Amino acid sequence: MKSTEKYVSNDSEYYFHNASALAQTLYFYPVAAGKFTYLPGYELSRERYDSFLLIILESGKLDVNIPGKELTVYPGQILLINCYEPHSYKAHEKTTISWIHFDGKMCTDFYNAVQSSKGNVLTPQNLQSIKSNFSRILSAMKDTRHECSEGEYSIMIHTLLNQLISSENTEIIGNNENFQRVLSYINEHFTENISLDDLAGVAGLTTYYFLRTFKKKTGVTPHRFIIDTRLSSAKYYLSSTDMSISEIAEKVGFNDESSFCQSFKKKNGTTPLKYRNGA
Repeated sequence: MKSTEKYVSNDSEYYFHNASALAQTLYFYPVAAGKFTYLPGYELSRERYDSFLLIILESGKLDVNIPGKELTVYPGQILLINCYEPHSYKAHEKTTISWIHFDGKMCTDFYNAVQSSKGNVLTPQNLQSIKSNFSRILSAMKDTRHECSEGEYSIMIHTLLNQLISSENTEIIGNNENFQRVLSYINEHFTENISLDDLAGVAGLTTYYFLRTFKKKTGVTPHRFIIDTRLSSAKYYLSSTDMSISEIAEKVGFNDESSFCQSFKKKNGTTPLKYRNGA
């Protein structure tokens, strides 16, 4: 079927599957699946849609909100969310995805296992294998003349979930393009209270994995990197403006002048005032 949704390209297609009572009792089963291209401005918000959702991002970028989390999904990454809970996502640029809504008695357990160990956004090294298995499911749903048996669908979805559980994340932050995204985010928001979860969401990694890979890449923790960025900005204001020390402290994101002066001296071996005076 062709999509008629607003901000979805007219070549986007999707397919439904009506699972039998037996399948709903015993098996994993697809609910709907498709391949969409979102146009800038696309947005979806739901309180609930009884299924789990797997999205493979082919191009573009997707901003996602789920309970307690704001995430960004980039090309080569996979999003897994529990649609029994409120969720929303939007595209600010042209974005192509493959997606499948699925369900089954053990889906909650599989979802919890993946989410607790890898987060909701994965960057799997076995992406091509996952895509290949997903394509088989989509092809079977598209070709109604030779549709798979419900047992076959269950095996394919079970394989897909096992691939997610066993996948190892590519060190996306080690990739120059994705590392630059994280640095750009810090440069744009360093005056704000950036959390570790915020940065992990930009990188598409679990907080633990992001912290480990960021420190490996830069030699410092994200918190230290943000403080150093604030202090570098402060040097510019000290050298180029007549703003007061307290104004600069607030401008670059410190809570008070005292903490700013302590951090500046620890980093540079001199006070902000002496730095300004060239001492």
